[in-house]
Order: sequence, then structure tokens, then C-alpha cells
Amino acid sequence: MGLTPVYKSLQVEKDKKSFLKGYHVDLDGVDLFINLEITDFDFETEAKNIGESILEITQKHVNETGDQALYDRFEEALKEINFFLNDLKSKKESGDIGKMNIVIGLLEGKTLHITKTGLAEAYLLRKGNIIEISEGLYNAKGGDSNYFVNIASGELEMGDKILFASKRLLKFIGKSDLNSMFINSDIENSFQDMRSTLMAEETGDIMINGFVLEKKAEEEKLPEQDMITTPSRSASSLPPSWRTTVISFLQKGWQKGRKIIMDFPTQIKDPTIRRNYIIALVVIIAAILLLNVTIFSNSKTKSDQLTKYEQVLQSARDLLTDAQQKKLYDVKLAKKSLDEAQKKAFEVARSGVYFSDAQKILQDIDKEAELMDKITRIDHPVVLVNLLKKDPTVDAIKLVNLNQTFYVITINSILGPIVDSAPDSYAKNSLENGEIIVSADKFLDRNNVVLLTKSNKLIEFKDNNFSFMNTDDTLWKPGVDIKTYGSRQYVYILDPANNNIWKYERTSKNYKSAIAYNSDKVDLKNGVSFAIDGNIYILKSTGEVKKLYQQKLANFTIEGGPSIPLSNLDSRAKIYTNENLRNIYILDPGNARVLVYKKTTFEKPDKMTYDRQYILKGTDLRDIYIDDAEQNLYLLTPQQILKVDMKSS
Repeated sequence: MGLTPVYKSLQVEKDKKSFLKGYHVDLDGVDLFINLEITDFDFETEAKNIGESILEITQKHVNETGDQALYDRFEEALKEINFFLNDLKSKKESGDIGKMNIVIGLLEGKTLHITKTGLAEAYLLRKGNIIEISEGLYNAKGGDSNYFVNIASGELEMGDKILFASKRLLKFIGKSDLNSMFINSDIENSFQDMRSTLMAEETGDIMINGFVLEKKAEEEKLPEQDMITTPSRSASSLPPSWRTTVISFLQKGWQKGRKIIMDFPTQIKDPTIRRNYIIALVVIIAAILLLNVTIFSNSKTKSDQLTKYEQVLQSARDLLTDAQQKKLYDVKLAKKSLDEAQKKAFEVARSGVYFSDAQKILQDIDKEAELMDKITRIDHPVVLVNLLKKDPTVDAIKLVNLNQTFYVITINSILGPIVDSAPDSYAKNSLENGEIIVSADKFLDRNNVVLLTKSNKLIEFKDNNFSFMNTDDTLWKPGVDIKTYGSRQYVYILDPANNNIWKYERTSKNYKSAIAYNSDKVDLKNGVSFAIDGNIYILKSTGEVKKLYQQKLANFTIEGGPSIPLSNLDSRAKIYTNENLRNIYILDPGNARVLVYKKTTFEKPDKMTYDRQYILKGTDLRDIYIDDAEQNLYLLTPQQILKVDMKSS
């Protein structure tokens, strides 16, 4: 069976700060798709050149002749693209060509190959299910070395829909809503519905393109005579032109017959009239019989269809009830029943029969899923501080609480101290020398804020002064996150690039040499954040959490979890706890949520058990802080500090 992709794309420009582009090129039997978003670029012409160069390089390798398989040619293309981007970067004085969110796909027949970099994602919509097919392709190092490192391949089926998005689409559109957009609707209408929804959301700039896999046009229409002579075909399924002819013939026969019948009493003695009467009567009877058979056939078919989908719908209701009962003693089994209920409800919705009933059940399923996940939606959090009042260009990245006062960190400044009684009375202290801050933490032992910079410097901030600190090693180790432990004199740096955590001891004058804190060589290469309560918890971009104790890997598991699992976390993701907290908190900015896990047990955790989550839809979350009583959750956005009362939420 020959299949062909029907392509569509859309751009949603809210911030108008990104270069967005969707490409689709038919390369003689291979369809090339590129979904591209570049942010933080210097010049739009340069961003456009990057997109066109990626397209040109991929085209060149796909079009190469020889015996090499498409997958291998794709690999060669990605190697050249990586080389091109890194070479371009090295020639830039700033060493920066912008942040890239890109998906590249190659479709050959029914086989799809995809790769990605950055926050971009790819989804498969099949029979009511949504599968993130780009999961696991994330490159933890981002643009620091290779942009594209993995390829995923799979077989598609007729009717499959593929969506490429430059950022997480499910953050703005729920699974059931997204599925509904693509049920009983062509891709043109589906994309129009999607645009309307996204325009109402705080998406920022986003690029979406995709396709539905359909039969080739020449295979859809059979010769007309074959359709007419098919003996099993019912009248309602005959070709429209032939069906019109039959109806026209019957109508003319009825009109002629009706006149003859009306004149019958006065003309019955005429042999010709008598013969015409008999012919008309036969035509009328035949017409009535044919119409009755057709109506009966259609009625029976429709009745059978109604019965079938009524049973499927009832099965979905039963599974929903089953899930509601099972959640009292086994949430995992309950979610399984809920998934089955969703599949059946989608089956009914796709058929067009009982559509509104199916939609109602899907809404009930979504509500039940939220109850099982213990989701609290925070639509109107308290704005503790509006940073825009003092700086309209502020872009906060880190929140530090020191002695009941907040400090907000940007890439080159510190705002603070911020106190509840006078939230707008803080000062702004700018860091000179072009240093870029990547992380920060309080340092109770020194009563200051310690900063880690991109150029591998450690700075202490106290009394509105920045102090560059020395280490006996001369050079500081690189890292992506920094932590202190309690009120002690130790500073820890998470260094995924070198698969280590470095421990520094503060003396009265400077810091001693680094001590490696990963003697078991635990894989930390895609670590994005860490927290310390005596144990060290490392959050990885995959959603995994590793625990180290006394430099060694400790037995530690995650029990339970949300319906949308932790995955594809970016550098903004955070894990938060300390020795006073009974819970571990994970910030998942891609889904605008904070997940809460209980330490089991609090005294000696060997697992973290999923408890609940808070969702702030459409909010760009950057950091979190939780007070030691675990009553208030503080969230940092680029321009605000928000407060959520966890007691009443």
C-alpha cells in the first residue's frame, strides 16, 4: 500500500524574539521535515542562514547515490551539521550563536527517522494515544559539543499523525484536547483548532509542523465500472453518479405511474392504457421494495453500529468506575484501568457516534487522572515581589533565602535583600568584568551568598560587595550547580561534564583543594541539579534521581509518579531539600509544575515516594524555595517571586 504525508505547519509568535521555520522537501521518495526555532541570536539573517544550511546539508546527504542506507546517510548529515555549527560558534567573538530547538525527520515509505536538539519534541498520534517519540534523544551537553547525537527510527501506519514542536506542546494543550483536535478532522482543520488554542495560551514563540499519513491519491479511486458491478455493495454505498441516476429513474417512474393510476377508472378499457398501468405498477412496487430494502439495510447497519459503540462506551464507563475504586488501594492498577477507559472513549469519539458522550467521559477521565496525581492548579498565586518595578529588563535565574530574606540572582547581578515588610526596598548590585553567573546558594557559615560563574570562578557576596575567592588548586573546577551543606564550611559543585561532584572546604582566608565526591564513578553526565540533606541527591535530565552517601552510590528508588513522567528536563530543572525537610521537591519548568515526593523514611531515606504536584500553567518557572515548616512554596519567574500556601492548596 503506497502512503503519502499530507503536510501542514504553523507559527505562533508571541514574544517575536525567535527565528521560526518549518521545512518540508520531497527528495525523490524521501520526505525531509525540519522544525526549527533559534532564540538569543545576534542577527536574524544569521539565524536564517543556520536553518538553510541545515536543510542544505541534510538534502545533500539524502540525495547521495550508492548503497548506503538512509539511516547511515542521516548520521553523516548530522556529523556535518554538528561540525558546521561548532565551526560557526568558534568564529564568533562571543562564542554564542543562539539557543536551538530543532527536530529533523526523514520519512522513507512508512519508516520515520528523527533526531532533535534543545527543547524541541516530536509526537505520534495513533488511535487515541499520544506518544513522545523524541524522548531519550536529548543531548545533555546541549550546544557545548554536539547538537545532534541520537537518531530514533520506527514504522508508521496509515492514519498516523506526526507533530514536531519547538517546545513542549503538552505544556499548553492537554492530551485529550490534542486528540480531540485530530479526530474526525483533516489536518488543515486540526491545525486551525490548534492555533486557536495556542493563541490563548502564554506559549511565547513556538513553531509546529507535521503530517498525517494517507493513501496515495491514485489508490483511493477505483474504476467506476468495478464499483458498480460489485455484488455486495448496498444502494447507499454506490457511486454518487450512479445513485443519482437510480433515484432520477424512480422519480420519473413514480410521476408517470401516478398519472396513469389517477386516470385508471376512465381508461381501463383501453388495452394500451392497461399495459402502461401494469408497467407503472411494477415500477412503483419495485421502487418501494428497493427503497425499503435500502432503508432497512441502512437502518440495520446504523443500528448495529450504535449497538457496538454503545457497548464500547459502557465499557469505558465501567473501566472509569473500576479505576475510581482501585485507586483506594492500588493507584498503579487504577491508572491502568484509566488508560484503557481513555482508549475506548477515543475509539467512540473517532467514530462520530455518541461523540458528545465520549467527550464527556474523556473529560471525566482527565479529572480522575488529576485526582490520582493529586494535582493542585494554582491559577492566581500571590505575587510577593514584582521585580519589573525597578528593572524592566530583569531576567531572574536563581532564588536564595538567607536569614529570612531573599536574594534574586540574574546572570550578572544580585537583587536584595528582599524582605516581606518592604518588598521593593532592595538594591541592585551588578557584577563587573563580564562574568556570567550560572548558580548560587546561601552560605550560612560565612553569612553570605556564594556564586558560581560560567568561567569557573567562585565569588562570595556580602554587604553589597563581591569577592573573588581563591583555591589551593589555583583553578576552580567547572560546574552547573553549587550547594553548601547546613551551616558547615563546605561548598559542593556539580560537574556533569567530568562526571563528578567537587567538595571544597572554606578556611579563614580561602578554599582548600577540591576533593572528588564520586568514588563509585556514578554516571552523573546529564545531571542538571542537586540537593543535600546529609545525602546528596542528583537530578538527571532523564528524570532519574541518584543518591550518594559518603561519596558512594546508595540504594535509592522512586516509588510512584505522575501520569506525565519526569523526562527531557532542561537546565532550569531543580531538585530541592535539606536536612529539615520531610519531602523532596522537583521543579519541572517544561510542564510548569512542582512535584512533591516524601522521604521514606525521613530519618534514613532509601526511596522517595510520589505525593502530589502543583501546576502553574503558562508560567516560566526558574527556581524554588520551601520554608522549613513546609507550609509555603516560593517560586521564581523571570520577573517575579510568587508565593503558594501549601496548607490551603
